Amino acid sequence: MNCLRHSTVWISAALVLAVASSARAAENAAVRVEFDDIPRLVREQNRSAAGAALHAEAAQAREGSLLRSFLPTAALDAGVERFQTGRYGYETQPYGSAEARINLLRGGRDYWQERRLEGLSSAARARSTDDLALIIGEARRSYLRLVHAREMGGLAREAQAENHRLLERAERRIRRGLAAETDRLEFEIGASQLKEDEESFAHAELQLRIRLAALLGLKPEAAISTPATVEHDHDETLLSRAFDPGAHREAALLSAQSEAARAEAKSASLWWTPSLDAYAGKHLYTLRERDYASSSLRDDFAVGGKLSLRLFDGGAERSEARARRLEADGAEKKLLQRRLDLTARIRITEEDLKHDHELVHFAEERIALARRYLNATLDEYDRGVKNSLDVFASAQRLLAYRRQLAERRRDYQLTKVGLLQEHGL
Repeated sequence: MNCLRHSTVWISAALVLAVASSARAAENAAVRVEFDDIPRLVREQNRSAAGAALHAEAAQAREGSLLRSFLPTAALDAGVERFQTGRYGYETQPYGSAEARINLLRGGRDYWQERRLEGLSSAARARSTDDLALIIGEARRSYLRLVHAREMGGLAREAQAENHRLLERAERRIRRGLAAETDRLEFEIGASQLKEDEESFAHAELQLRIRLAALLGLKPEAAISTPATVEHDHDETLLSRAFDPGAHREAALLSAQSEAARAEAKSASLWWTPSLDAYAGKHLYTLRERDYASSSLRDDFAVGGKLSLRLFDGGAERSEARARRLEADGAEKKLLQRRLDLTARIRITEEDLKHDHELVHFAEERIALARRYLNATLDEYDRGVKNSLDVFASAQRLLAYRRQLAERRRDYQLTKVGLLQEHGL
C-alpha cells in the first residue's frame, strides 16, 4: 500500500515537472518571422500603430454633424428647493422643466462645419497611414539588419574554421622545415581578429533583436527566428509600379488640411447670417419665481421660434476667415511642391534599387574569381611557390568579398524597403 502511495506521488510530481517544462519550452519558443510577415505583425501587435488607427477612428466619429445639427434636442431639469421670499415664510417646493429645440437655420455654417470635420478626418487618416508606414519601414529595416548581423556572424565562424585549416597546413610545413614560425603567428593573429568580429556581430544581433521585438509588440527577451541570410530577390514589378503623387499619404495630408482650412474660412465668413430655432417647453416654477400660491398657476407651457442675428463682432470672424484662407492657400502651394518632391523621391529610389542590383552581381563575380585565386594560391603553396602570407592574404580577400556581397544584398533590400514605404505597401 505504501509502495502504491509513493508511486502515485512520484507520478504526480513527474507530471507537474513535465507540465512546467512544457510551459517553459512554449514560453522560450522562438517566433519565426519572415520579411513578408512584418506588415501583418505590426498591424496586429504594435501599440503605436493601433493607437494611430484609433485616432483616425475618433476623427471619423465626429463626421455627420450636418445631419445631427437638424435633429431635435431635449432637456429635462427637476429639483426641490427650500426658500423664503417676500411675505411668505419658509417653503419647500419642487421645480422642473422639459424643453425641446430644433435648429431650422444656421446660415450655412452647419454645412461648412461638416466639411471642416471631414477634412480633419481625412487628415487623421493620412497621419495614421503615415505612422503605420513609418513603423512598418522601421521594423523591416531592423529585421534586415538583424538577419545581416546573423549572416556576418556566420561568415566569421566559417572564416575561423577555414583559418584553422590553413593553420594546420602551415604547422605541417613548419614541422618539415619548409616554413618559419612567423607563419603560425600570422594565422593565430587572424584567428583572434575573426573571434573579435564574431563577438561584435553577436552584440549587434542582440541589440537588433531587442529592437525588432519591441516594434513587433513582443517582450525584449523574445527569441526571434529568421532566415540565415538576406536573400537577393530582384523585383521588376515594383520598379514598373505606377505612382500617383496625389494619392501619397503626405499629399493626402496636405490636401485634407487645405480642405479643412477652406471650410473654416467659409464658416467664419458667414458670421453675420441669422440663426433660427423652434422650441417648445413646459416649466414648473416655485413660489420664489412666480407669485402664486397654487402650483397649477406656476405651471407654464410655451412654444415659439427664436431668430438670432449678430450685428457686429469687432472684426474677429473676418480676421479668422482671412487667416484660414491663407492657411488653405499655403497648404495648396505646399501640395503642388510635395507632388514634385514625391515624384523625384520615387525616381531616385528606383535608380538606387537598379544600381544596388548591379553591385550585387559585381560582388558575386568577384567572389568567384577570389575563390579561384585562393585555390590556385593553395596549390602553389603546397608546391612551395607561395608562402603562408600569400595564403592568408588570399583568404582574407575572399572573406572581404563575401562580406561585401552580404552588405550589398542588405543595402538592396533596405532600398527596396524605402520604395515599398513610398508606395504604401
